[in-house]
Amino acid sequence: MRIPLAQVAAVALAAVALAAASPAQRPSSWAFDPAVGLSANSVDALGKIAWRTSGTTVSAFSSATRGWSSWAAPGTFTARLSNDWLMLDAGTTIAAFSAARGIFETIAVSPAKTVVNPASNRNDALLAIHDGNTLWTFSGLTGGWSSRTIATNAAIVVERNALIVVDGPNLLGYSATLDAWASATAAAPASTYGVSHTLGWAIAGNVIHGYSAIQGRWAVVALSQPAANATANGDVVLFNSPAELVGFSGISGAFGVLLTPAATLALRTSDHVGYASPDGVLHYLFGAIASQWTVFVSSQPATATVSGAIVLLTEPPQLHAYSGLRGTVATTPLPNATTAIAASVAAAVDAGNTALHLFSAVRGTWHQAPQGAQITLPELARTGALLTDGASNWWGFSSRFGDFPLHVSGGSPTRWASTESSVVAVESDTALACFDARRNAWVEMPLSPAERPVDIRIWRTCLVAHFPQGGRLVGFGAGNGEFESAPLQGAFVALRANSEVGAAVTTAGAFGYAALSDLGSEVQFPEFRRLTSLGATFTLRLIGEASSPFGIVAGIASATDTPIAGLGALHLSPALLVAFPPGVIGPGGRASLAISIPSDPALRGIDVGFQGLVVPLAGTPYLTQLATVLVP
Repeated sequence: MRIPLAQVAAVALAAVALAAASPAQRPSSWAFDPAVGLSANSVDALGKIAWRTSGTTVSAFSSATRGWSSWAAPGTFTARLSNDWLMLDAGTTIAAFSAARGIFETIAVSPAKTVVNPASNRNDALLAIHDGNTLWTFSGLTGGWSSRTIATNAAIVVERNALIVVDGPNLLGYSATLDAWASATAAAPASTYGVSHTLGWAIAGNVIHGYSAIQGRWAVVALSQPAANATANGDVVLFNSPAELVGFSGISGAFGVLLTPAATLALRTSDHVGYASPDGVLHYLFGAIASQWTVFVSSQPATATVSGAIVLLTEPPQLHAYSGLRGTVATTPLPNATTAIAASVAAAVDAGNTALHLFSAVRGTWHQAPQGAQITLPELARTGALLTDGASNWWGFSSRFGDFPLHVSGGSPTRWASTESSVVAVESDTALACFDARRNAWVEMPLSPAERPVDIRIWRTCLVAHFPQGGRLVGFGAGNGEFESAPLQGAFVALRANSEVGAAVTTAGAFGYAALSDLGSEVQFPEFRRLTSLGATFTLRLIGEASSPFGIVAGIASATDTPIAGLGALHLSPALLVAFPPGVIGPGGRASLAISIPSDPALRGIDVGFQGLVVPLAGTPYLTQLATVLVP
């Protein structure tokens, strides 16, 4: 069902007063698949999926469904893994496993079929198979095959969430996010076309058609002269004609046009921003959310660094930061600064090492480091940063909030952070602590010196750890915000962390770990790349026991838990909760709720948290983990 967020009726979470004295029984984030004779390389993983083979039988684990599923191939096959799907090509049969459904689904094809996705595309959310005049598409975000008849010689290009088909003047766009098609007709055959992450484009004469896989529609803009070039990356593509500078956003589905006197410009793009400058003083800045150009003039020639959602402009007396989410420029007086960027956050230290400032692209503001923190570039993560005094004080910085919650560690601390990841952790003799940037809070798990050393792996949103002294596995996900343990079965062999899934191999089988919440959506930013925006639709997905009644509430994520006896912890502020109509989990153990975001500028920057209450047919009721959706 599709419910406008602005029309959700308010009801009290406590209306379901079914709390039992026994502990809540939420589905485990860890799932074990028994097998013997596995080696360290027996399990492969990427994105949300881990998988292994045993002869011609394939077993796959989905972080989104928290379960293993198997498929018996009719013979030999070739496999291909992407972030959200696993494809098994057995000649005239293709099986695809989607992270969304966690099951294998097959189609029959001819021996002449081709896989459209280039082999270098390892992060695509959609799979495309071209078979004669049939185009098969499979979305790892929704599951299920669909087909469409196209011209045999039509051009097809795909990357991440977007696919476009160009057949002369006829244009088609497919969205993995929406599992939907949209069409457009150009006045003339398209001469140039392409895709990037959430968008596609086609140029016909002096007209540009742009496709948004987030909005599920085409847009069009006419220029005074044909575009001379196009540069795309992430959610932004830039075009330059002799008289115009054009940006298109795959998030908003809108063009921004700027009249420029320069005939040619060097165009630069990153995940959520675009940039051009004729002379280093006049700066043209384009954001995926703002979808319009900002013209900024620096006092001196500035060096531009374009990365993630940020453009940094460094000139000798000061530093400017542009947020592609806010469409604004903020200045901080740091002379000759040394800088670093990670997705939604930037850090800068002045030449004299007297000041450390951090920039949040979510807020569009600079923030001075807390007193006592070392004045050096800190460890950055996609969602923030980790600062320290060099001893036991550790400050987390969240680009959502812009302040610095403190964690005081025990002895012999070890930091864990990466610009490519969103998990920030500190391991010490007293605790393993992770910073939940969604709640602006540290989450701690007790740890003793006798349990160290701990084998920890982090990548993107996933932390997994092996405790040799305790015979257990531990996981923490930036998308679920909780530590969860599983007793080791068999002797430990190998451990790995991937974007949103973890895996461990033992002599008794394979473990899969879900770094996602049991209540979640396709929206990832800033923990990972996928954004949403005003006017778009996202889908909440809940997993649990089939036929179990459930309710979902929305509110504001809180740094302080509210324990509810027998149900677990409420991670939302109890002062403001709104609820959706109750439902029942479907026969596949899944339920979904599509939510439309109104095109109301007053909602820009809203950060909504969601939790569910599930009443299983067997066992006790429980609260789900926290899901959040940021609307930049």
